[in-house]
Amino acid sequence: MNYSWVDDFLANPECYPHAVQGGHYHRNYVLRPPGGEQPVLVRQARAQVPTMDLRSLDECTVLRFLERANFPAPRVLYEEPSGQYMVLSYIPGRTLAELYPAGAVLPEELVHSAASLLSTIHQLDLPEELAARALSPENFINFIEKIYLKACLEGWDKLFEKLCFPEPGKLIPSTLRDSLCTGATNPVFVHSDLNRANLIVGNGEALVPIDWELAAVAEPAIDVSAHIHRSQYNRKQLAIFLESYVALTNFDHNLLRSRTALYLDLEVLKSVVVDTLRVIGKLRKAGASNLMRLAARLNYANRLWGIEGISTEQQICEQLYKFVKI
Repeated sequence: MNYSWVDDFLANPECYPHAVQGGHYHRNYVLRPPGGEQPVLVRQARAQVPTMDLRSLDECTVLRFLERANFPAPRVLYEEPSGQYMVLSYIPGRTLAELYPAGAVLPEELVHSAASLLSTIHQLDLPEELAARALSPENFINFIEKIYLKACLEGWDKLFEKLCFPEPGKLIPSTLRDSLCTGATNPVFVHSDLNRANLIVGNGEALVPIDWELAAVAEPAIDVSAHIHRSQYNRKQLAIFLESYVALTNFDHNLLRSRTALYLDLEVLKSVVVDTLRVIGKLRKAGASNLMRLAARLNYANRLWGIEGISTEQQICEQLYKFVKI
């Protein structure tokens, strides 16, 4: 099919506001081709968007791998030669984030489905060209330290100092670093961002994962921890998810649980940096729930850093507002 009509659309996308979909790293448009019956998804990379996530695989390469594996995911219909955009098959349905916004409790059957989906992803047979690009724990640790250093160099160091953050290079405690870098398990294919916004409830109520731009080859515990961290499970749901996941995999379950706990600590340390920047960037709009979540993560990070004392929501607000006035 000739997709030159996409270039015409992207020259004046403001003329079609109804086509715009959400997307942090991409501009996503749901369009109907001229004379076509089925809509498609056009993903246009945003220019110079700062990323807080480690990328190692091209999304088109990932989606073509998933198609060969007959795994449910968007299919690549066209990739613009210079990489400016790609055209994907459109997956109809609603995301879990739309059906169950943050704070809403997911039905148990959906928790089971998410566990089944993640276990299937982790047991896909990897081709050599993907396996050769596996990421190590050091890759993730060094990337998070770089995020923190970059933020400090951009002028956020005073705020971090007031909030008792450690100096650059010491965000990740040596004990956590050593534990992560020893005893790593065999890498598998991972999604890396399987949250409510990236799971569509499609036809037949089946869950279909989208947004594969952060897919990688790494330890399964990295993916499990990221999913748990971003899915806002309560204690019962967390137990259901872990029990379902381990029952469907052939991994060493005790080792998986211990590695997941370590990567959850790493997720928290990354989040306190990212969330602090996001809250200060939208200080006037930051609701109480955002500040409470940031306070909770800072409290947990303080324990990892060996800092005594608890940062309350009020204390965090005071420091943030003082920083704005500087």
